[in-house]
Amino acid sequence: GEDGLNSTSTGLAALALAIGGHDAEAAQARDWVLALQDACDTDTPGAIPFRPGDSDDDRGVEVMSTSQALLGLAGPGLAYLDAGTASGADPVTGCDDDPSGDFGDAAEAAATYLVGELADGSHLVVQDFPSDGATIDVLFALAAVEQGGDTIDTIFAWLSDRAAGYTQGAGFDADDAAYAGATAKLALAAIVAGQDPRGVGGIDLIAQLEARETTELPEVTLSCEVEEAAPGDEVSCTIAGLLGGETVDVLVELDATLLDEAVTADSSGSAAFVFTVPEDATEEDEATITVAGLGVEALADLGVAIAATPVSDEPDETDDTEDVEETEETDPVDEATDDQDVLPETGDQLSLAAGMGVASLLFGLVLVAVSRRRREVEHA
Repeated sequence: GEDGLNSTSTGLAALALAIGGHDAEAAQARDWVLALQDACDTDTPGAIPFRPGDSDDDRGVEVMSTSQALLGLAGPGLAYLDAGTASGADPVTGCDDDPSGDFGDAAEAAATYLVGELADGSHLVVQDFPSDGATIDVLFALAAVEQGGDTIDTIFAWLSDRAAGYTQGAGFDADDAAYAGATAKLALAAIVAGQDPRGVGGIDLIAQLEARETTELPEVTLSCEVEEAAPGDEVSCTIAGLLGGETVDVLVELDATLLDEAVTADSSGSAAFVFTVPEDATEEDEATITVAGLGVEALADLGVAIAATPVSDEPDETDDTEDVEETEETDPVDEATDDQDVLPETGDQLSLAAGMGVASLLFGLVLVAVSRRRREVEHA
């Protein structure tokens, strides 16, 4: 909407927050989406409008907003969806048991609405046209609530028949056309449906993705200005090689948590943070830095050792008489070493779980579903 609030973005944000471990924020986002959901006493129980205040005249895309917002209500990330756990029966709203407006399960009610909107029980029609992408969202939604296994099979059969048109623009575009986003989304749908993505409608979707132009991402590194720090010291660290504007979580622990915050890279892909070593830290301690992002925990760990607490020199006893004949000269370098903590200036760089950039974020989810999480980003 004009104020930027909509159920699609909020629902997907709830999913991302839950994956990242931000449970309170995820619950807040889910509650906002649930407040929009049509109740049992409406004409479209279970539906989730795109934005607050949508009237009956401008809700033509609510099938799309419902399917995408539902993922935030259901919980599991796309990489973990598995239609093999879905029962064959379609979901039900529970409105027959409680017509007053309360659902037994909000996510299941949304899935029930979507199934009821399928044309021929196989696909969605958006603005008078069959929509492959929106139909895949319904497949994901049903897998998320573990219902409608038979409908998932029907949906995937319809998608398979249209694979060439959806991923290659067959019949309209050049013979060598291929679209990374559509290919990746259909490949993920195949994996969720328990089908082989290398043979969907006669197309090897994985090979088609791999043939798309990709860009190798720079190596992501974590470094601190020192390898060893004394109690009370401030330690500055830098993460380099991120995407411009990418946000990662930084956790610094030494018995207690010293720092727990998200940091965002600048346009060059660098992000900086600072933490302070507690005054009561000892040589037996070590500050452990953990960086995580993109829904993946523990992308990197780095330790900063704790130096011994500096010990000041005892003052020399001097004679108050003025007949002191010699004064020992002190080498300036030695003096600096004795009176100051001289710390290494450069910490070891630690490589994060950097990977190859791929044609799209969905391609990353395809690979994640096969071999669990890799750091992949969209580049189409």
